[in-house]
Amino acid sequence: MEVLCAPEEKKIEKVAVQEGYINYLNKAITNYLVQINSMDIPMADAKLVGGLFHVVNDIERIGDLAENLFDYATEMEEKGLVFSDVAMVEIKTMYSVIMEMYDIATKTFDTDEVVDLKRLSTLEQKTDELKKQFSMAHFERLSQTGCSMELGGYFISIISNLERVGDHLVNIGYSIQNPTGNQPLALKITSD
Repeated sequence: MEVLCAPEEKKIEKVAVQEGYINYLNKAITNYLVQINSMDIPMADAKLVGGLFHVVNDIERIGDLAENLFDYATEMEEKGLVFSDVAMVEIKTMYSVIMEMYDIATKTFDTDEVVDLKRLSTLEQKTDELKKQFSMAHFERLSQTGCSMELGGYFISIISNLERVGDHLVNIGYSIQNPTGNQPLALKITSD
């Protein structure tokens, strides 16, 4: 997001290095979890290992989505494309919700406390709503202001990637209750 908001060479290099770390750690941790899982371990530990496998996968997917955002930002920079102030406010609004979700998901995972899971679900639904709202607003801007279709494609891709990050953050938060990270159906229905 920093590269998207204000591209700088230092930030660009940092993203590439971070993605390399994420990929390395994903592979190393996954290999270790596979080794543990092949041992004769109690069922509770096997469930924990399965949950950790899903969390590692979700983190790696978030890294891939962040790399997508980075790619969009660098392509836009190369082409001299810049979002309108309104579009940037919408992207930053959605990003702030994602960052709140990140804080809740990591806190929940670190502490193994379910206190904020309902808030996490509510925020995930908010990202879905923001994606719809901002997509419609952007299409309206496209038709009224002559905004380029190319920028429109980048905008939709960015907010879609942010929404998908939110989905993975929910999985991480809920991994303390369910190894796959899925929310209980009852919570999804009651939080509407």
